[in-house]
Parts: sequence; C-alpha cells; structure tokens
Amino acid sequence: VAEALHPWLPRIDPAACDACDAFSRICPEGAIRLDATAGLAAYRIDPARCSGCGLCADVCEPKAATVCRWQRGRADDVG
Repeated sequence: VAEALHPWLPRIDPAACDACDAFSRICPEGAIRLDATAGLAAYRIDPARCSGCGLCADVCEPKAATVCRWQRGRADDVG
C-alpha cells in the first residue's frame, strides 16, 4: 500500500524517546497513541488526525517528537 502525502506528520525518534508518554497524552487530535499489546509498548501514529499544532514537540523533553511538513506516511506507522 502506497503511503499517502500528509500536510502534517508526527515523527518519534525511538533512540531519543524516554517513553514518558507526554506527547501521546497531550495530543488533542489523538494522532499519537500508546499501543501496549503483547507486552510490547510502541507509539502508533495516525497522520490523518494530526492538525500540526506542535504540542507533542513542545512537551517532549528529550526532543524525540517532531512534526514534519508534507511527508508521506500511513496510519499505524510506528513512531
């Protein structure tokens, strides 16, 4: 399945992320959510829901979250 082009796309750098879950909790659109299935925690991203507000990037202390402009992605991309 081809990835759609989105005006806003949240990205999470797993190497910088300390798993505090702040960006998932603050996202007003629910574009980033914690998925803890089968004992493994991962962040799921739904770029179609992202409004580009940047709250996720603002609240992320290690600066693991960013919001990219005009990027390709699909729902449930792992951050």
